[in-house]
Amino acid sequence: MRNLIQLFIRNGGALVFIGLEILCFLMIIQFNDVHNKIFFSSLNNFGGWIDAKTAKTQDYLHLQRIVDDLTAENAKLYEKLEFQEERQKLDTVPTFSTADSVYQFIPARVIKNSINRPNNYLRLDVGRADGVEPNMGVISQFGVVGIVIDVSENYALVMSLLHQQSRISAGLSEKGYFGSLIWPGGSPQYTQLMDIPKHANVAKGDLIETSGYSLIFPPHLPLGRIESFSKADGSSTYEIEVKLLLDMAKVNYVYVVKIPDRDEQKTLELQMIHE
Repeated sequence: MRNLIQLFIRNGGALVFIGLEILCFLMIIQFNDVHNKIFFSSLNNFGGWIDAKTAKTQDYLHLQRIVDDLTAENAKLYEKLEFQEERQKLDTVPTFSTADSVYQFIPARVIKNSINRPNNYLRLDVGRADGVEPNMGVISQFGVVGIVIDVSENYALVMSLLHQQSRISAGLSEKGYFGSLIWPGGSPQYTQLMDIPKHANVAKGDLIETSGYSLIFPPHLPLGRIESFSKADGSSTYEIEVKLLLDMAKVNYVYVVKIPDRDEQKTLELQMIHE
């Protein structure tokens, strides 16, 4: 204790100076929007660089798991290609087109992922230089992963599906009922589907998919299956628990969804709102 006191006596001036410097730095970031944006953008970029280096090291330790994921991904793509070829054989009208042409997909690798916090995030190894922008959807071969909320030149920060502010437009496509899929916290395997009316024909095991109503995700992306449901007293909607098809702990490779004419569609929507 005596040595510690002597240390403060000898270096007290320097410690006070350093403390004041840190305080001034924090105040500049807190009260100046320009410096605040620069700081957090730099922090995201530096954090992405660190996470990328860490992920490369982990890849060597989990190589077999990554190979298995890639194999499953390739199988899924081959199945989709085969389906597209069969559909083209059946199409007799030359001008036939599908909603698939509306979307572009930017491949990315997950370099950081959390699942056990109240609000979880992922970081991807793609950014502004790759065409990624905020409010783009992120998906895997098994369904929805999250939404991009911030980008730097080479990295993207994603709000996970396992985030208490996450709202995904989803529902029972085959039955025509849609609401919002939310994560109330707790288990990373279960979410809740809101706003489905009580007169809807709901059953355990029903598939929950994206609606396609937003300018973020394509329609009919699988999310999960109904695990349980109940009719709350005094409410006109169901309380529905959905078990996710996607294991968020095993997400390694994803696709960022890009809608080329999204800005044009948003402009039209704003015009309709203000009319």
